[in-house]
Amino acid sequence: MNVASGGALCPAGTVVISGGYQLLSGGISVEDSVVSNVTSAPNATNTGWSLVFFNNSQFTAVFRPFAICANAS
Repeated sequence: MNVASGGALCPAGTVVISGGYQLLSGGISVEDSVVSNVTSAPNATNTGWSLVFFNNSQFTAVFRPFAICANAS
């Protein structure tokens, strides 16, 4: 099993209000039981979005993370 993590950061002076990911690789779907998203949440400082995936397949899964940010004040 492979574990991958990553995320997207907000610009300075902003905070994250939401986020997620887009599956980019072909041949694997998020619904496959061999690829699981186990974390999709704000990071500890609310300055970005964090992702963790388990990939138990023979294929490489490629994801694009994104963060939706707003002014901090």
